[in-house]
Amino acid sequence: SPAKQTVEKLPRAISSATRRVAFLTDGRGVGAPLDYVIELCDRQQASVDLLVHGVVDTKRVEFLKKRLGRAGIAHRSSSLGIDTVTGLDDYISQHQSLIFLVAMPDDLLARRLTEELIPSRELHLRVPLVMIEDQPSKEPATKSA
Repeated sequence: SPAKQTVEKLPRAISSATRRVAFLTDGRGVGAPLDYVIELCDRQQASVDLLVHGVVDTKRVEFLKKRLGRAGIAHRSSSLGIDTVTGLDDYISQHQSLIFLVAMPDDLLARRLTEELIPSRELHLRVPLVMIEDQPSKEPATKSA
């Protein structure tokens, strides 16, 4: 008689073959931008890389990570370093699985990308750059007693 096989659904692992969405942040973006990232990752079965830069609010970055974890989205964070443009360029060239770059219009690096670097062809962006205004989240608020 043929052996019975059981198939278990395993949590998505972050690997080089996994589709990636990069989110440019200094800790902000917990509202609409993070909602968009979570929905996008669900649809695309992607993981998230939080690309942290500028003057970083570490408590806010931790909150972003917690929300991603609660949503079941595999994630990691890394700093783009002092030279954020070089850091971003290196990240893009090293991650062929990158499918979207998400940022907020008032993010200094995103503004520099759209106003200078992309138009001058100083930086080649081979994936869509999605700009989402930071507005309150549609995630239900939790009430404390």
